[in-house]
Amino acid sequence: MAEKKENDLKLTRFMLWPAALTVQNKSIPLPSNLGEINPNGYKYVLGIFAPAKDFLKITSYYLNTPDVTKISFVFDKIDDDMVKLISNVIKEVKDPPIHVSGFCMKSGKYIYELYTRGKKQTANKIIQLVQKLPTKFESTVEEIAVQAKP
Repeated sequence: MAEKKENDLKLTRFMLWPAALTVQNKSIPLPSNLGEINPNGYKYVLGIFAPAKDFLKITSYYLNTPDVTKISFVFDKIDDDMVKLISNVIKEVKDPPIHVSGFCMKSGKYIYELYTRGKKQTANKIIQLVQKLPTKFESTVEEIAVQAKP
């Protein structure tokens, strides 16, 4: 019983394994004390992988529907006011995004990604809202398909 109380006070779990396992086998083991993996009847898991130089961030969401679309916005330049405007537009979307990346600079461009429920039609509505702002950008839309095996 004391162990259960101790686990209730932990925010994260950890595991250390040889990098070759992930690099060669494209496999990431899960710790055995990760008792909270409980999709509660959800049918799908959306995994978002953000590789960086010194780490790989993995975020996952339980979903009831496989209809997920990724929108990528690429801006040449932005300022603090434009960041606020874009963030406010996204916050006002009827069905809020599942996940947003925030603004990140890569290859001299400012990139903002979000994952939303629905198909391309839903994504195009979000793009149209951002197009009303006084900024220029490029965007891509990707419908995400369910994969039986990664």
